[in-house]
Parts: sequence; structure tokens; C-alpha cells
Amino acid sequence: MSILLRRTCTTQIERLSDGKTVVTIGEDLALRVWDGAGGRERACWRVTLAKTIHGGLAAYPYGRYVAVACDDGFGRVVDIETGAVELLLIGHQNRIWGMAVSPDGRLILTTGSDRTARLWDATTSDVVHLLIGHTDLVVGASFSPDERYAVTGSDDGSVRFWDGTTGTEMQRLVDPRFPMVYAAVSPNMTQVLTGSADGSVRCWDLAGGREIWRVAGHHGYINGARISADGTLGLTAGQDRTARLWNMATGEELRRFTWHTSAVHGALFAPDNRHILTCSGDSIARLWHLDWRDAAAHLRSRLLRDFTDDERAQYGISAGP
Repeated sequence: MSILLRRTCTTQIERLSDGKTVVTIGEDLALRVWDGAGGRERACWRVTLAKTIHGGLAAYPYGRYVAVACDDGFGRVVDIETGAVELLLIGHQNRIWGMAVSPDGRLILTTGSDRTARLWDATTSDVVHLLIGHTDLVVGASFSPDERYAVTGSDDGSVRFWDGTTGTEMQRLVDPRFPMVYAAVSPNMTQVLTGSADGSVRCWDLAGGREIWRVAGHHGYINGARISADGTLGLTAGQDRTARLWNMATGEELRRFTWHTSAVHGALFAPDNRHILTCSGDSIARLWHLDWRDAAAHLRSRLLRDFTDDERAQYGISAGP
């Protein structure tokens, strides 16, 4: 495990398409660009005109630009090489919560406290579609890997799938008891991983809308959900100061990442599928090994003794050398 950042409260983290660069955004309005392998800060830009930032961060697929969700109701597209705000997304009436860029880089999806989501042209900042239907604030924002769907999650208890071309609602998953605020679609377009306000984690059949498995998951609100590039692993981040790794086939919790001392605001897979990145309100962003053998080797290089039983349990290291 490596520490990438020790600054002010880190609200979101994103990796760029080069697989080497990591971008973080914090409550101090600082957009920081990092060497993901060595943890070296390469640049730091202040997001101009924004008030506070607690929302989403999304990278363009071609790597130079990131889109930032801001509390003043404006989205901003920032050039990470210069720090310049290249586009303003003007339309939401209140705080923007979620931000996503389509895999082909053509569209931006935003979600807001005004109960709407919007699809924007990622080049011109024109509104392409206003997505209306949620009855409470809309938080989660993502795209399906095949770019067909814009996916939103809301405090109204629903995850909705919108046609990216027409803006029409195509499907929804509903739980009126607990809001499903974040969702991720598997690469083969068969499964959806959702995280709820009560901490539960669920896997759904996308075609039929059927729940496949459900686990109690986190203690409290979930702040993000992701699926690995090969579709075998799910990842969630929670207010309970942990990130958790799940077997997408069975719902088994494979590993729990526990070193953060405040809420984990974001978690994502690294391109090599051997590491994850997390960011937290404790002002630290971390790079973790997924395989306990890699983690053990990393820790063993810094220890002059063997692991205790408690340490093996905490870090998910099996018995043995």
C-alpha cells in the first residue's frame, strides 16, 4: 500500500487513460495531478470560481481533461496540464453530485440536488438531454461500458437507465425502502452492482431487473460502486471508513480495506486490475494491492518480524509464510 496524498479532505479520485496518472480533488478546491506509481505530485491547480466541492470527478478518455462536479451548480471541465477551466456546464439549479464522461468522450452526465440529470456535449457544453423522472435528489452518475445507457441513482430509491441517444428512460431498478444511490454496469452488460444508503450491496440481472444477490455490506451510506475490467470483482466505498471487494458471482466479501480513519469518498480499480485507489476525508489517498500475496510482500519488505494473527486477519493475509 502506498500513500499518494496527505492534504486537505479528499473528496474524489480518478485515474486517467494512460494508466499512470491519478487526479484528486479536495475541499480546498485544489485539483492535484499525481504519478500513480510513485505518489509524486506533478501539478496542483485551484478550480477557479467554485465555492466548495464534494461531488464527482470524471476523466475524459483521451486523458488531458477532467470534469468536476461543484456545489455552486456548475460543472467545470479542467485542463490538467494548465489548470484552465475550458468549459462551464450551466443548468442545474443547485449542487451537482455526480459526474461521468462517456467511454467515447462525447457526452458528460451530471446529477443534481434539483432532482434532474443532464447529458451534455463534452466538446461544446451544450445540453443534449434533460433527464427528468427522479422524485428526489440524484446522486450517482455513470455510463454503461457499451455507451448505450446513462445510469443515475437517486434518494427516491431507484436506479434508472437512460438511452444516451434519445434521453428516454429505458429501465429502472427500484427499492422504495433504501435509496440505491450508486450503480455500475459490468463490462459484458449482464450485471449491475448497486450500493444503498443503508450500506447494502446488491447485484442485479440487467436484462430482467432481477436481484441476484444481496449482502449487508457497509455500516452506513455507500459512496461509490465499481466493477473490474474483467467483470469478476465489485468494489464499494463507504461512510464506515472502509472500501470492500466483492465476488461478483457469489457476493462473497473478498477483502476489506481498513486503514482510512474517515469516510472513504471514492474507490476505483487501477488499469492493471492488481491495485485499487481510494480517497478519504482523512486527507489521504491510498494505492492498495488486491492480491494478499502482493500486499504481504510489500509489508514484509518493511517489517523485521512476521505478521501477528490479528494483522493477518486485518489485511486479508492467509496463514503461511
